[in-house]
Amino acid sequence: PLLLPVLALLGAKLYLHLSAISLVEHSIASLPATVQLRYDDIDSSFDGVIDLYGATLLLEGMSQTSRIARLQLIAGHWRELPQAATLMTEGALPEQLQLRFQIEESELVRLAQANVLPSASARRFLGCFQSRVSSTPAATSSVLFNGSFEYSFNSQSEYLNAELRLAAEERFQLQLTSDLDIGSSRLPLVMDTAKVGLGGAQLQFFNLGAQTQLLADCGATGRSGLVQGSYVARQSNVVKSGLQQQGWVASTELELAYQDYLFLPVQLKLNLLAPYAVSLEQLQHSTDSWQAFTLTLGLNQSETSTLQWQPDANTLAITAAAAVLKAKSEPGPSLAKVKAVEPKSEAKSIPGPEPTAITELLSEADVQRQLDQQISYKPSYKPVAVRQLAGLVGSPLRLTTRNGRQIDGVLDALERNRIQLRRELKHGVSVVPVRLDLISGIQAYF
Repeated sequence: PLLLPVLALLGAKLYLHLSAISLVEHSIASLPATVQLRYDDIDSSFDGVIDLYGATLLLEGMSQTSRIARLQLIAGHWRELPQAATLMTEGALPEQLQLRFQIEESELVRLAQANVLPSASARRFLGCFQSRVSSTPAATSSVLFNGSFEYSFNSQSEYLNAELRLAAEERFQLQLTSDLDIGSSRLPLVMDTAKVGLGGAQLQFFNLGAQTQLLADCGATGRSGLVQGSYVARQSNVVKSGLQQQGWVASTELELAYQDYLFLPVQLKLNLLAPYAVSLEQLQHSTDSWQAFTLTLGLNQSETSTLQWQPDANTLAITAAAAVLKAKSEPGPSLAKVKAVEPKSEAKSIPGPEPTAITELLSEADVQRQLDQQISYKPSYKPVAVRQLAGLVGSPLRLTTRNGRQIDGVLDALERNRIQLRRELKHGVSVVPVRLDLISGIQAYF
């Protein structure tokens, strides 16, 4: 009789372990053929946590597998593991699940080489108009990223809420949430994109150092470590052209906010919302489907600006650097400009046919002319660090002292423990020395 509790515990542990293996194996089997997830060993506990040891991930386009330092599957309670495993065998997913993982920066950079990840587009919108290197550089540091992915499904509303988090100190913090209409009261193991609809999404990105390094790698910074104004004007034009190709029209206020974002530590918040869920298949194959969404964008704590979807045959033309970047990656001529042919009928009650596109090649001179069309940016006072002052001699500064006093002037000289500001007076010029330990804030005008 004394052995019965021990045997019962061992039996429960074995049953739990087999259920965990079944849950993991069915999850891996449901992944696309382009995704290969492997592991060396598995362990489960009565708190509903499954640990996978020696996990590696290989995506399409990667030459080597990426090693995951830690991978955990959390079901919530040990009693839910057998139930989740049973659902998997029936071709359905549990109503809620959570993944936790840790991955080193070098392995994360390797993941960015996959074809399924829009790393090139992300770098371009984050500020990398051009890169000094032809491929993504391999990270040599051992910074550890902590991440999680979790979802919850409501069988009554048929809505799936998913959230992805990824963060590391001195790098960045990212949070992505989405609302999907599954179109079924049961969450299928393999989803049909024709039935799944997107109701909304939110992206939040906080720069903790990665953005600064990105701009430095792209050749955007000068000797002082500050982003150059000519680079900002050109980068802003590239992003605006890229948005126009997708039918999104950016306001002047949004352009200026984006330019400030390139100068300052970035805080980005993007919201995409629609009054009803739109099919993922329609969004992929029909640009008209995007008109159901309202997209708002906030940069660096500025007021939220709205991007309007107003597709036009001329704005959808392949323009500026987006075409150049595409031409660099594809052989043969790929630059074109599009002329719209208006339909004969302009009746508003009956939708007319889509404008017909006539394609002709762009000359190199046309491409260069488009690239040289730089929009002007609005100079303003922007925060700078003491280490950047060496490259700002002769620039206007605005100092705030610890007692709240504000001093304006031109940086005349930088000494070991103080700076000298040159100020213009009615009857001449004066030089004001200010001790660095008395300064609480420094802003430069550029």
